[in-house]
Amino acid sequence: MARGARIVVFFAALAVLAGCGPRPGDRPFGLHEFVKHGLRGQFYTLKKGTDRLPDFGALNTKATVFTAVLNVVPQSSADGFPGLTDRNEWFALDYRGALGVEKAGLYSFRLVSQDGSRLLIDGRTVVDDDGVHPPVGAAGSVALTAGPHQVEVQYFKGPHWRAALQLYCTAPGGHEALFPECGGLALETPTKFSDHLWWVWLLGLLAAAAGWWVLRGRKSA
Repeated sequence: MARGARIVVFFAALAVLAGCGPRPGDRPFGLHEFVKHGLRGQFYTLKKGTDRLPDFGALNTKATVFTAVLNVVPQSSADGFPGLTDRNEWFALDYRGALGVEKAGLYSFRLVSQDGSRLLIDGRTVVDDDGVHPPVGAAGSVALTAGPHQVEVQYFKGPHWRAALQLYCTAPGGHEALFPECGGLALETPTKFSDHLWWVWLLGLLAAAAGWWVLRGRKSA
């Protein structure tokens, strides 16, 4: 096979493998891969018997996940959750994002969770659904000015069996939809330099592989 053809085949194989990666729906609490327009979640483990949202500042982060939407419908947690290893109880997630508001007004939000959850905007509680309970909903409203804001969704899972976490929003004069798709809102994921280091690793790997193919072609010529 000619050198150029071998390189083309190599990159085609990489593209196929990339397409086989996990989809957001396969990992209900988020992906480990960076999502640009979404939320950055920090994963924590909790002590058995925890019945309230923890003090996240007193915990050590175990993993980071990213998600474009919080839509964990009520479901069994008996087998654990993809993306959280086999953990199915006694864990917490703290999601944060940069929220852009296009039009000022009164926005409504609704959380459905099992177990506890809380929505904060600019550090102030908008919806509080804390405690160990079935997937019930809690709602709240807040007047938002046009421009940038900070959004945070806190969640914890107590005993296993079932879990849920859904966030809805309603824009002024609009209809309820999964956050942030209700209109007038946009999300931007907080970033860290380490989020992009995988690009450096991947480019280095591709360069090394391409160089190997070229050298192999020269030796066989």
